[in-house]
Amino acid sequence: MNQLAEPLAAALSLHQAGHMAEAESGYRAVLKEHPDHVDAPHYLGVLLHQRGDNEDAAKLLDRALGLAPDASACLSNRGLVAAALGDLPHAVAC
Repeated sequence: MNQLAEPLAAALSLHQAGHMAEAESGYRAVLKEHPDHVDAPHYLGVLLHQRGDNEDAAKLLDRALGLAPDASACLSNRGLVAAALGDLPHAVAC
């Protein structure tokens, strides 16, 4: 595994195990070192959505979509966040 994949995989594993604070730290560390990485803001956005912080989740998912506009999983998650924010037209568009 390369130097980027290892910390991202570790953060994702923590996230999937429900260790949200540790996963968040891991995602943020990846973003700090690689600000143009697509998966880190996507997964961090999902984590924030799961915590109920939908405004910040939307910003991160928008950032990821700016880097990879055709990322279907990210687009789907952005739709869920838009719905949680009450922005139904945006949710439907996603």
